[in-house]
Amino acid sequence: MYITHVLRRLLEQAFLFTKLPKPSLLHVVGYLFGLWYFYTLIFSYYVATALALNNPSSYYPFGYSVLLNCFAQFLQFYSHVKLSELRRDDRDETKIYKVPTAGPFKYVLCPHYVAEILIYVSVCCNLNM
Repeated sequence: MYITHVLRRLLEQAFLFTKLPKPSLLHVVGYLFGLWYFYTLIFSYYVATALALNNPSSYYPFGYSVLLNCFAQFLQFYSHVKLSELRRDDRDETKIYKVPTAGPFKYVLCPHYVAEILIYVSVCCNLNM
């Protein structure tokens, strides 16, 4: 599930966010923190998996966590598409902030962050945590 998450994020960066009128920049400290975060996340998954395999009494249905993960991955991707459409439609270089109102933004202020939380909840459920 983690690999699908990382691959989806990579494809979003390669194809979705490159079509924006003005590319966003990332500070080198933010980039280094992101690298550190994903490397430590892989290590923590490894440790959590080893602990979960040693504790067979904590059982959680695998299928539910996979369904939750698929739903959250789709929700985050769809939210990112809607956010990128806001900037793509901005032909004049005005700096007016637009509030998204389409799709899941009707119900939640930041559905892409809610989806991120659900992705990590599904991973925790999958690891019997």
